[in-house]
Amino acid sequence: MNGISFLDSVAKTLYQTYGERITDCCLVFPGRRAGLFFQKELSRYLERDIWMPSHMGISQLAEKITGKKKT
Repeated sequence: MNGISFLDSVAKTLYQTYGERITDCCLVFPGRRAGLFFQKELSRYLERDIWMPSHMGISQLAEKITGKKKT
């Protein structure tokens, strides 16, 4: 293993692909906590301050699509 985490690899690839347009994206992770760790990794590649892309967990996406809250 080369020491690069999965989230670091994703952050680098997305930033190289979208640049500052990444702020227009909404990313879905298994849970919200992974999204917070992703933002930390992404911040290492930013050349200046920008708005972070929005993110949500899978359960939040399901709630948004169906309009029903998890019980």
